[in-house]
Amino acid sequence: MNESNQRPAGTKRNIRILLIILLAAVILLTAAAMVFFRAPSEKGKTITYSMYPYLPDTAYCAEVLEEEWAKVHPDVKLEYVPYNCYHDGKPEGVDVVMYDSMLERMFIEKGYLRLLDISGFSDTDDFYPFTLAPADGYTEHYGMPVFLCCDLMIYDKGSQTLSAVDDIFDAAASGSSLLISLASYGDHIYMMDAAADIAQDAEVIQHKEEVESIDVSESKEALTDAAVPAYKDEESNALATLYDEGAADGYIGYPETMRFLDKRIDQTAVRQIGIGGQDNIPLFYCDMAGIASDVPEDEIDLSMDLIRIMTDTAFMERVSVQDGHPQYLMFPRRSFYEDMEKEYPVYTMLKTIAENDDNELFRAYGSFMDETF
Repeated sequence: MNESNQRPAGTKRNIRILLIILLAAVILLTAAAMVFFRAPSEKGKTITYSMYPYLPDTAYCAEVLEEEWAKVHPDVKLEYVPYNCYHDGKPEGVDVVMYDSMLERMFIEKGYLRLLDISGFSDTDDFYPFTLAPADGYTEHYGMPVFLCCDLMIYDKGSQTLSAVDDIFDAAASGSSLLISLASYGDHIYMMDAAADIAQDAEVIQHKEEVESIDVSESKEALTDAAVPAYKDEESNALATLYDEGAADGYIGYPETMRFLDKRIDQTAVRQIGIGGQDNIPLFYCDMAGIASDVPEDEIDLSMDLIRIMTDTAFMERVSVQDGHPQYLMFPRRSFYEDMEKEYPVYTMLKTIAENDDNELFRAYGSFMDETF
């Protein structure tokens, strides 16, 4: 090669430096353009949401959610709107609405919810399959599961009597000291649970227009016989405190009531118990997050992002520990229990309950809905 055709080494180096500078400039301009074009679409926007009003501390859950939201969308205001899914009808002014899965079919039929594309959730395999079951009669989704709840027998590990019982009839016959709230709403729920057990079909609750056609009278008597009479009219949260103070060897209540336990938490076990005298059909209540039907198209992506945060393990773990104390909330994700049980042993038992292949979401229609809501 002639020397006249060779580029000096310095020239090559200068060209490389120039190319690097040009590339950096392109990257910076692209990033600036993305910010410029995205900022107007988000800045000044507000997304509204509701929380299930009967959570142990709704205000705390809202506070955590808003902190997590700010990490992702600092320029978009998140505003909490009080909404009670049982009584308030159509969710007016709420973009992301939280509702009881028991009401889902009703909400769909009334046109309250948008169809939800859950393919946008990349980690659905982390959810227990029963929590992603569509509403009865539907194959598509209108909400994502957030909070789980169920009636459990919460009892002293040292009680040989309660450790041996399988259903409420065994408990009644054993003469064990079991605290049971028989307030009117709780009585309805127990009877619905009993109906599923008696019929050996969780979906009987969904399809029967008259739940009264299933005879639950024996279950009601067994509940009354098993309850410690002096405390049968107490609120469910009060049962936990009474148990902790030694009033009985156990109680039936929601898992989050264990946040009231202090003296006995280390000696406490939890498990499901049948109410109908047959093999137990384990039913879960589930608080779902969906998008209201009147949310405009330009807010759908932001609303979906909010549901992603609501259903993220980080949010679930944060709301499950308040001021250093576990709240014993249950959630639909496997990874949640794997993390929580490392520090709080009770979650190992709650995980066993959540991963039961026979679990079903609690859904009810017909006369029960009319009478109760």
